[in-house]
Amino acid sequence: MTEFPATDVALEGFRLTREQPRAVAAWALLRLGFNLLAVLAMNAVSGPQLTNFMGAVAAGRSMDELSQAAEPLLPTLLGLAPFDLALQAILMTACFRAVFQPLTGGRFYLRLGVEELRMFGVNLLGLAAVMIAALSASALGSGVAAVAGAAGAAGPLIAAAYFAVVVALFGYCAVRLSLTPALTQLEGRLAVTQSWRLTAGRHWILLGAYVMAGILGALIYILGAVIGSVFQLLDPSHAVSFLSVASILSTAWMAMIGVLITVVLQAPGAAAVQALMTVRRTA
Repeated sequence: MTEFPATDVALEGFRLTREQPRAVAAWALLRLGFNLLAVLAMNAVSGPQLTNFMGAVAAGRSMDELSQAAEPLLPTLLGLAPFDLALQAILMTACFRAVFQPLTGGRFYLRLGVEELRMFGVNLLGLAAVMIAALSASALGSGVAAVAGAAGAAGPLIAAAYFAVVVALFGYCAVRLSLTPALTQLEGRLAVTQSWRLTAGRHWILLGAYVMAGILGALIYILGAVIGSVFQLLDPSHAVSFLSVASILSTAWMAMIGVLITVVLQAPGAAAVQALMTVRRTA
């Protein structure tokens, strides 16, 4: 029986980047274009508020002050959210296509069609599910908090137990449903139940692969942020401007880092689908 290659699955994003650097670069350019357009749109609609928020960030204000400064930007951010979700769907389908169809996926594996629309729906459904689950956990948590408050010394233990149960349940469901996007693209239909069946008995090994990929993604982000901060040295005045050379270079760099993180986190799902199907055929 073929063993599940957890390490290979976790490192699939790096393999894909190494073998398809032009495709990943094209995805980064697409993300950069969107980010620049989003910044211009925010500057046009909420320019003073945006400048005020970035000034607060640069000044190292407290979280409460940053929240107050960001509040006027929320309508603009919500307006841009569907477009960002659509772009994410395009990049996800390209990434999955590069794994499933490396020889026939087309130029840079980018398209705009039914698969992308279907992935947009999957992402929207996933976002709605997360929001509903979070609201449900919060509502139930209010009741648990009341019980914990009345339990005296046992209160903290009750609250901690509830938190642990919520995290464990969310984590378990996330792993069991994690193959839904890749399977949906592969099968051409919403594949929630298929993901649940395919991951049966593989929760822990998949979790290990995802944790490894997540750690690598976090390291990429940290390293990218550190290197990206160097671009601010190109602006000796340190003025808050999104149209300065330093800001544009920083945006370009973080767009590339963002795409690399997307590949590192998304490619393992497609690789896991291929590996689990192989395991099932040879079992």
